[in-house]
Amino acid sequence: MNKQLDPKAYEAATRDFFDKMASDWDEKAFLDTDKVNTVFKIAGVPENARILDVACGTGALISSLLERHPEYVAAIDLSPAMIEVARSKYTDSCLSIQTGNFYEFEERGFDLITVYNAYPHFQDKAGFFRQAYNLLNPKGRLLVFHGSGREEINACHKGEEEVERISTVLKPCQEEKLLMEQLFRVDVIIDTEEYYVLSGIRR
Repeated sequence: MNKQLDPKAYEAATRDFFDKMASDWDEKAFLDTDKVNTVFKIAGVPENARILDVACGTGALISSLLERHPEYVAAIDLSPAMIEVARSKYTDSCLSIQTGNFYEFEERGFDLITVYNAYPHFQDKAGFFRQAYNLLNPKGRLLVFHGSGREEINACHKGEEEVERISTVLKPCQEEKLLMEQLFRVDVIIDTEEYYVLSGIRR
């Protein structure tokens, strides 16, 4: 897995890969809503919140977020093709679905940032946590999670050069939290065969 790409080259490669995958992504990706709801309950995902869904893809998590009756949801993804699919599925007035680079995103004042099944595709982890900190309100929550275990996730990112070059190795939660806890009070860590969850409150 290549961690040495120039940031712009990494961005372009990631965007191009997911653009190619967008048309049949929903047929291949399975969302376990029971797992999502369990994670939301454990993390204490609030209602009436301002939410940023990062790397939203085709909008897999949006339905579950809308069930929390949010004040506002911004869903962003690098891939215009993924965003096009997401926009075709949702028309809620509280929802803004837009193409964008998380590291360059400027809108602030969020109570919750979600990153579902996407964390390994962020090459600059220190920058990732700094940006999340900057976009969140005081005591806002960052929720990074996967509906599969770490070994399964890492296995999915091996074997194909195109996938490996846009993926980082997902480390044990106890290691990944070392950067996060500099800016967040990490209060949820789950690293099992079924879940990978890393979440905390902005300091």
